[in-house]
Amino acid sequence: MLIKFTFENYKSFQTKNTLNVIAAPISELEASNIHETNRLRLLKSISIYGANASGKSNLLDALNFMRWFVLNSSRNTQTDEPIDVKPFRLNTATENAPCFFEVEFLIKKTRYRYGFMATSKKVEAEWLFISPRIKEYVMFVRRGNEYQIDDRYKEGKDIQDKTRDNALFLSVVAQFNGKKSSEVLHWFNNIEPIHGLRSKEYIDTTINMLSDARYSNSIKKLIADADLGIDDVRYQKGKILEDIKDQIDEFGIEDFETLESLKNAIQSDNKGHNVVTFHKKYDKSQKLVGEDNFILSKQESAGTEKYFNIIGILLKAIKEGNIVIIDELDARLHPLLCKGIVKMFNSVENKQGQLIFATHDTNILDNKLLRRDQIYFVEKNEYGSSNTYSLVEFKPRKESSIRHNYLKGKFGAIPFIGEFKF
Repeated sequence: MLIKFTFENYKSFQTKNTLNVIAAPISELEASNIHETNRLRLLKSISIYGANASGKSNLLDALNFMRWFVLNSSRNTQTDEPIDVKPFRLNTATENAPCFFEVEFLIKKTRYRYGFMATSKKVEAEWLFISPRIKEYVMFVRRGNEYQIDDRYKEGKDIQDKTRDNALFLSVVAQFNGKKSSEVLHWFNNIEPIHGLRSKEYIDTTINMLSDARYSNSIKKLIADADLGIDDVRYQKGKILEDIKDQIDEFGIEDFETLESLKNAIQSDNKGHNVVTFHKKYDKSQKLVGEDNFILSKQESAGTEKYFNIIGILLKAIKEGNIVIIDELDARLHPLLCKGIVKMFNSVENKQGQLIFATHDTNILDNKLLRRDQIYFVEKNEYGSSNTYSLVEFKPRKESSIRHNYLKGKFGAIPFIGEFKF
């Protein structure tokens, strides 16, 4: 589980910023919105608000980049290939300085703190500490080409020379089957990034869960609860011609050759995934006479398709304790459906999953859904640098409307719109 994420000098963030997932000492929604584990009280979800171009996506991208680099630096990067870091460019003091990333997290009952500093040319520093109980122990510290490796991290011995300047030592050690390093990589691999405008990329997880007897009913229940007019949903791998013939009239197909082309087009468009939704069908007297089926990617709305595509990742996070990061949560989804997704994570049924999302949907700013420490804002200053802060810093009255006060500008992080005259 995530405890803290700190980063500096990345994209629009010039100074050090921290996303703190430790619950503040406030008495709000404790039974539903907090994980209590290992002497820590961790939030189940974090929401991020701010004006367009304030830096919300950059905040999420900082964690996504850290995840990607940890998982891929040792195997996908060539010796002369630059590291894809993007420092803050609007100040001469930072444009060539290293970017900083550090994350604190739990694996079972052990607390880890891992981070690195990097420019486009090399990893300048890297470190790993662990806290089995209370005291923190160093595993390794890397400064340029110099390494301090503790005896508790024997898996890292003699691996230094195998680590390129543009690769992470942790990732290389994991490639050599280092136990602690592999556990850390596994934790990063369980972070699931979702971009709300590219939902087709995530359909595989939903299909796998729909095809798994352990999760199939849960997926179908979540589809039904979304009030999409869908009574059932099924996955048909490699939909055969006989199954498509029922739709000849709709597509205007007159010969077998065109039918074959349709089959290939459907499979190509949906990567071979043919998800079929089923709807009630009535006669002219509104009497139920049966059902009709639609191809998800061709005949359902964009919002329905997005919800289906991401719901598997959301359910998996709750069932297996993963972390989901969503940018543009509200894109193509109704506000009440967005609130339903957040409520899934802020529930007593969720024992270990976490959700971090950016949105413009102010309906989620509800003190019956979110605690004040679960609401973060991002705002740019006059020098173009983004900063993030939590609503808990403002100490608003519990009974006051968070949504109303936010839109009035009491917490900042809103655009100052002109008159749009031309």
